[in-house]
Amino acid sequence: KKTGTGTTVDREELSRIPNSRDPWAALRTVPGVQLDRVNQSGSESGQQSGYIGKGSVQTDSMWVLDGVVITDPAAVGASPTYFDFDAFDEIAVTTGGSDVRVATGGVGINLVTKRGTNRFRGNVGGFLTHDDFQASNVPDELASDPRLQGNDKADHVDQLTDYGADLGGPIIKDKLWFWGSYGKQDLRIVRFNQVKDKTILKDYSAKLNFQAAPNNMFSAFWFLGAKEKFGRPNSPFAGLSESPEHARTQGGAYPNDNFKGLWKFEDNHVFGPSFMMNLKYSYYGSGFFLTPSGGRELNEYVDRVAGIVTGAGTHYQSTRPQHTANADFNYFRGSHEFRFGFAYRKASVKSTSSPSGNQVRAQIDTALGPIANIRRETISGYKGSYTSFYLADTYTRDRLTINLGARMDIQKAENEASTVSGNATFPEILPDLSYDGSGDTIEWTDISPRFGITYALDEKRNTLLRGSFAMFTNQLPMPDVTAVNPVGGIGSAIYGWNDVNADRVVQPGEVDFAGGLLAPPVNTELSTVNDIDDDYSAPRDMEFIVGVDHQLPGNVALSASYTYRKATRAPYAPFIGVNGTDWVECAPTSARGFTTQTCFDLGPENAAALEANNFGSIATNRPDYSRRYQGIELTVLKRLADRWSGRVSFGYNDWTEHFDGTAGIQDPNASIYDTYGLSTWGSHILTDAKVDGGQIGVFSTGSGTLYWVGGKWQFSANALYQLPAGFEIAGNLYGRQGYLRPVNITLDTFLGDTVLGTPTTDSQRLPNVWNLDLRLAKNFNFGNARLGLTADVFNVFNSNTTLRQVDAADSSAFNRIDQIMNPLIARFGVRLSF
Repeated sequence: KKTGTGTTVDREELSRIPNSRDPWAALRTVPGVQLDRVNQSGSESGQQSGYIGKGSVQTDSMWVLDGVVITDPAAVGASPTYFDFDAFDEIAVTTGGSDVRVATGGVGINLVTKRGTNRFRGNVGGFLTHDDFQASNVPDELASDPRLQGNDKADHVDQLTDYGADLGGPIIKDKLWFWGSYGKQDLRIVRFNQVKDKTILKDYSAKLNFQAAPNNMFSAFWFLGAKEKFGRPNSPFAGLSESPEHARTQGGAYPNDNFKGLWKFEDNHVFGPSFMMNLKYSYYGSGFFLTPSGGRELNEYVDRVAGIVTGAGTHYQSTRPQHTANADFNYFRGSHEFRFGFAYRKASVKSTSSPSGNQVRAQIDTALGPIANIRRETISGYKGSYTSFYLADTYTRDRLTINLGARMDIQKAENEASTVSGNATFPEILPDLSYDGSGDTIEWTDISPRFGITYALDEKRNTLLRGSFAMFTNQLPMPDVTAVNPVGGIGSAIYGWNDVNADRVVQPGEVDFAGGLLAPPVNTELSTVNDIDDDYSAPRDMEFIVGVDHQLPGNVALSASYTYRKATRAPYAPFIGVNGTDWVECAPTSARGFTTQTCFDLGPENAAALEANNFGSIATNRPDYSRRYQGIELTVLKRLADRWSGRVSFGYNDWTEHFDGTAGIQDPNASIYDTYGLSTWGSHILTDAKVDGGQIGVFSTGSGTLYWVGGKWQFSANALYQLPAGFEIAGNLYGRQGYLRPVNITLDTFLGDTVLGTPTTDSQRLPNVWNLDLRLAKNFNFGNARLGLTADVFNVFNSNTTLRQVDAADSSAFNRIDQIMNPLIARFGVRLSF
């Protein structure tokens, strides 16, 4: 009955193949899914990875824990928390298909935790990784780099510990069962510039299953993922060398201290052999804060020319409660299986960002020179809901199965009232403001059809042809509604600055007010210059998949799939009152042998319109524009039998953007940070060369480092072999094409576009990535108990592949290597299972 694409990683693979022990490690092995970083032994597990799917961005991802959608309502598409890896029974990842219960076409991550049974089962154990178990792989060109401060390693592990326990079994046999787990990760790493980054992740889980009646099962589940992080990079300054005091400390902030984490209640009722019901309700109270590591009293200094940032950034706090209710029904009649149900999820978010010190950022800008950026706090409060209904029929006759269904999605978002304090140094420029929450809202209502078909070519059903067609509605990023919230973004006013005493701190007498504003003021008064189009509609994905699955003797399965996806009605945020024709061509700019592919400046009419409306923009859908994806994925799966198992997969990805006219090109420059292409307020930005058929890359600030995710191919292979005397060997090989390196130059124009200095977005790429991890394990059996000792080696070949290199050709730091792969390192583990 399966018609889509995806990968399920079971408990055996999770526990016996060397990996970095987080859900993103499983994502890396799925064809068509590309992560923004290389995580070795857990070196990047303290901050969740960014990723893209098959022609979809992360905002369309869905995180599901034990059947409940827990996707972060503020960082849409991201996980709201971190997890205990040993609590999982399996991780199922979907990347496409016609399942009517799935709302979006993005990556779906379904995390299934363990449960208690009639037999007591448990595990206790841990892992240790340390700098003493680590090699050095610094290349010659970095050996004398002052950022290393004499160390023989760039990004590397200081110490990683990961330990925990779980236990499940009967309270009343055949009636009531329990299961619980605790896990703790203490992740200590050192960044390229030798700044230390420490993360502590604690996870608690508890589950009860109650057979209330022969036809009724009730369960209750509680989960809390608690995170503390010390030295978190400040992502808005990714690509700059950040001082230790500017990095931030992270901790938990909860909407209700009495109900932290996820609380889920579920009831399964069987009315008869042909009718079943599943009901779920959950509450998830989550949130966090980020505060400058050196204290909020320090003043912030940013030098974009030299590529450094010091002092203290903003203090941030956000609470994000959400309620979810689901009802799912299955009815069987003859050759038909009818499925129908509904889901409702509501969430609210309240986030505050407060500048530190004197609330005036001292800045050396690449285009404006020395500036004083006077800033005020922001309070962004909004709420929304997701409501869906679905109906489907699975018809089976002999070797033919047909899935037919449709779903309706209703998504809403609106602002809430909030009050912000004025700037501490210049309250007359940025005063206190109170917002009543009024203004535009967003509401999308869509119906999405789904169709799938499978046909077994032989009586034994060893070969299966499958195909599917699906329309997907994109997930509403609720933060988009804050575009019309006058206090929902950092207020700022920028003037010239003369650092008279050279202390890198803006003094009131050093601000050049006489020279006037150097950029339009932002959120200086209780009004908004932005708008939301009344006809703003949900982006849509149309998807076709065809594939074949074949079962071979010896528990070997082959699978091949082709996917075509077309995305339309892309979010678009053009300037109000500005068109794409009133532009003046200017002379190209060159730097270090690269020349801008375009140079257009605003004509007088557009410039006047922009200034008159203070650079206001409107949220709408991009006309004459689409994104298209074509991909092939091949998988060979060997289930554990005859002493060995393995999984090999290959994916080819071709993701391009297309222009059917000029209506969707307001700025003709080949801007790489194109806020028009995806969403002004989105977390990911597409490269946009304004070239029909141009390759797409997605901008990510993983672990405080800039990445342009977008490789055309990827390869993953893992295997386990059981040797005599309780020994096991296992390995994991991963490779992908190097990501985009869009060499760019900032134009000296009215808008100061950062544009390509190469013909296309993928004219230059970083080196291809290859990584091999190996494990040797020894198991001792004592009756029903097993003691396992493991030794893992990551990056066996001690590769030092460049992962990030400064790509601004007009920067003094151009070509500077900012990240390489972590060196070879060993990890040791012990686990007692019974």
